Amino acid sequence: MKILVIARYIRSRTDYSKSQINGLKKVLGDIYYSASIIGSKFFIPLDFSSRKKENSDSLKFISQKRYHLIFYNSFSVLLKCARLILSNIKHLREIKGLVVRELKYGYIVRKIELIQPDIVHVHDLLSDLQSSLISYCLCNNIVCILTLHIYYGKKTELRDGLKPQEICNKTFLLPNIDKLHISCVSSNQVRRLLADYPNIARKQVSTILNGTDFSIVENSLDIDDVNLIGNARKVILCIGKFIELKNQFQILRAIELMKKTERDKFIVLFIGEADIKIKNEFDEYCLMNDIQDSAQFIGPVSISEIHRYYAQSDFVISASINEAFGLTFIEGFVYGLPVITFSDLDAIDDLYDEKVMVLAKDRTDDSLKNAILSALNKQWDKEYIKKYARKFSVENMVNGYNNLYFKVLKGKY
Repeated sequence: MKILVIARYIRSRTDYSKSQINGLKKVLGDIYYSASIIGSKFFIPLDFSSRKKENSDSLKFISQKRYHLIFYNSFSVLLKCARLILSNIKHLREIKGLVVRELKYGYIVRKIELIQPDIVHVHDLLSDLQSSLISYCLCNNIVCILTLHIYYGKKTELRDGLKPQEICNKTFLLPNIDKLHISCVSSNQVRRLLADYPNIARKQVSTILNGTDFSIVENSLDIDDVNLIGNARKVILCIGKFIELKNQFQILRAIELMKKTERDKFIVLFIGEADIKIKNEFDEYCLMNDIQDSAQFIGPVSISEIHRYYAQSDFVISASINEAFGLTFIEGFVYGLPVITFSDLDAIDDLYDEKVMVLAKDRTDDSLKNAILSALNKQWDKEYIKKYARKFSVENMVNGYNNLYFKVLKGKY
């Protein structure tokens, strides 16, 4: 069985640098570098990459560098791009993205023709290129699976200004959409997708929960000393890149609403990348509202370092607007950490247990404040939480994809 995997990126098999802490990169690496995943796998990244990826026994990496798009493309695609450039010679900057998209499409289609995979597996639907590749597969009777690691829904706009509704409509309203096999990473994603597109049959869609190979690592670094945290304070981790969808500033607003005696009980450590403007806004907000002792920006850390923070923290918190599954939640569970978050996230139905989570009832700052204080005042059983984490093992996730591949090829999906 040959499976061609198409996604934006995948983590390196051996590089555990700061840039590798990314939910999708890690999940895809855990799946396709696993010795348990069936078949011969080929991986094509949609993003350009100058860094060499290592092939493994379970995955062959097909790099996509800029010169590949010229030297390994079809004549018809090159001719189309040349005509596009010549007809827009005064507007080259405006059409650059379109030309690159056409070249990428032609290059990947040619790879599909050469590899002749039994299954083409596209991860996420966030670009016109992904939609066009799915359409190509369906029109050419190539078995195709789409996994939605995040689904925004019809009314939500992406932060880059593209409307996911347009991309989803282009794909999910195709006349041969019944040939597409879809998997989601949470039960509520499935419900929202079927409500938005009733033309998709329920039997076309499955749920495969995310898993992690995260395990407890012993270490000696004392984060209390490194980050000047008072021993009396509980440590709450907020992990993720500072972007609008992650909504970290609402956590600061919730802290601001608390009495000083309440704020003095904890500190929230924010781990993740942020541009200098956002970092300055963070510092200024904390200083102006006198909450700098209860909120600290750490920045990005390596995978080895993140274990140290989990090991010495007490909670994980997320204020994300749209969290597909919450990989940091299950990583926190591995270390026995309860999670504080909102009740409307897609994965809550699959993750929730009152012994492992506290949910804010609505999206207000006051509700998030109350959820934080409730978590601080509750007694938690760390061993129960650690056992609960076993539900979300990488083995269960890989088995889910193996079963999906078998069912699709046998026509039992």
